[in-house]
Amino acid sequence: MGVIIAIDCGNTLIKATVFSGERVLITKAVPHERVELIYSLAASSAATMAIVVATGRHVEAVVKAVSRQCEVMTLNRDSRLPYPIAYDTRLIGMDRVAAAAGAAAAMPGRRVLVADAGTALTLDVVDTDGTLMGGYILPGISLMLRSLHEHTALLPELDVDGDKPVAGELPRDTAHAMRWGAMLAAAAAVDACVARHDCDMAILTGGNAALLRQLVTCDHAEDDLLVARGLKTILQYNINNGYV
Repeated sequence: MGVIIAIDCGNTLIKATVFSGERVLITKAVPHERVELIYSLAASSAATMAIVVATGRHVEAVVKAVSRQCEVMTLNRDSRLPYPIAYDTRLIGMDRVAAAAGAAAAMPGRRVLVADAGTALTLDVVDTDGTLMGGYILPGISLMLRSLHEHTALLPELDVDGDKPVAGELPRDTAHAMRWGAMLAAAAAVDACVARHDCDMAILTGGNAALLRQLVTCDHAEDDLLVARGLKTILQYNINNGYV
């Protein structure tokens, strides 16, 4: 397949990962207004193919920029996929489909929960044969904190990067109570879904995966590049079958 670039146009950043076979050459995240940096990455790595998925805006600008270097496949609801989907595909974010494909390829024969902790926290069950069975959408940790500030009179505006209490200690100030509460709620949702749907384990990904890792009690792995690996899997399937 040569060198390929997997691009996830998210709500906050454009994330690009360059692969040579199974090897990750480089990964980069840039603001939406710096789309030319993605073209530069594709050109400098001599990428021969790219695949793009979008949950946010600017996908057309990304495709236009990268197509100056190589052929581009856009993952959408009409794309051919290596694994079945039981979820209603009319509304599902295709980044969730990519993450599920990455999990299925990484954990064949296992029933896993994909926990993608970004702006939203998505929890998707991937069955032993790779089928995306369905899942849940919750506010992400940052979104919980923002909502608490915006919809109450006295709670402060916080981000997730401030000081946090030691695990097991009860928070004794408002900032710690908010951060710990949001983190604990997200982690508890992961544990509950693993138990409720008889999953073997969870795979944590997304910007806040490291925060979840500290608190989940179920068997789990962490993969910051799960969506990118899923995009590569989908692109490889389409190339192998002559669809692109």
